[in-house]
This record gives sequence, C-alpha cells and structure tokens, in this order.
Amino acid sequence: MDLIRTSAFLHIVFSILLTGLALYWVIMSSALAKGREATEAVRLLDTAHRARWPHVVVPPSLRIPLPWMTWLVIAALAATGLGSIALRGAPANGLWWLKLALVAAVIAIQIPLTLRPHPFLCRIQFALVLATILV
Repeated sequence: MDLIRTSAFLHIVFSILLTGLALYWVIMSSALAKGREATEAVRLLDTAHRARWPHVVVPPSLRIPLPWMTWLVIAALAATGLGSIALRGAPANGLWWLKLALVAAVIAIQIPLTLRPHPFLCRIQFALVLATILV
C-alpha cells in the first residue's frame, strides 16, 4: 500500500475511534442520568471522567486519563490529514472550508469536555463529530 492510501486508511481508523469516544460519552451521560437525581448523575459522570485507559495490563502510573484519549485521537487525525494534504494537496472547495470549521468546533467543544463533562456538550460533540465525518 502506498503512502497516500496508508494515510487515508489511518485517517478513517482514527475517525472511527473519535466517533466511538464521542458516542461513549453520550451513552455514559444518558445511562447515568436514568433513575438518578441530577447531582448524583453529575457525580457519577465526573467519576467516569477521571477513569484512565487502558484499565488492564498497563501499570496504573502509565494509564492515560480518558479525556486525553480524545486529544490523542484528534492529534492523530490532524497528522494523517496533514499527511494526506502534503501528498496530494488540499481541495479548494466549500466542503473543505466547512470541514475545517467543523474540526475547529469539535476542538472548541473538547476543551470544556476535557475539564468537566456535561451531557449537553457530549451530545453536541457527538453531532459535530458525525457532521465532520459526513462532510
């Protein structure tokens, strides 16, 4: 497989991982809110937010906080995207600029989600990730 195809393949894989992480937070915030008081749901969501990954095999001191996994995936997406642009050039159309705006929105929403998860922001993040992938 040549370099362009490898970069595109990795970009797709990291896009799937980003979608999965966004979906995780939507499902987690929805599941924790069912049948609980709002304060209890927020406390449990905050506990999930402090989880570290991977939860097995790796020594606890080397585990990455779960919110930072999203940043690592975003960085990998940026690297593979820039690699693809370097190899074949950037498209010069409106969809390209729309995708860049959506990526900026994903990053802007990720900043407060890194500090503290909020169910509404989790849903917005998931919608933005899906929209970015569709574009």
